[in-house]
Amino acid sequence: MEPLTTSSVTFETALGRCAIRWTAAGIAVVSLPQARPQPGPPLESDVAIPESVRDAIDGIVAVLAGATDDLRAVALDEREIDPFRRAVYAATREIAPGTTRSYGQVA
Repeated sequence: MEPLTTSSVTFETALGRCAIRWTAAGIAVVSLPQARPQPGPPLESDVAIPESVRDAIDGIVAVLAGATDDLRAVALDEREIDPFRRAVYAATREIAPGTTRSYGQVA
């Protein structure tokens, strides 16, 4: 597997500063607010951000502010995720915004 170039930025949300990292394949990592500041250049930096990543950031900001935006169509870079976790992510991504599933239903 050939490594893809990664880029990242941080952005503010209603819950605090988040970070997002992406490759040409999709979103690789989203870090939610923590007690320590998130590393990476701010969204307003000179980093070239693809429209798909900007759309994902806008959706994350909206969801963390209480909206029920549907983020299931966001492209993910799952190349470094093991098959079990990929299956779990696929099952949980099928859950529509505003609905819930129990652990047993997902399993």
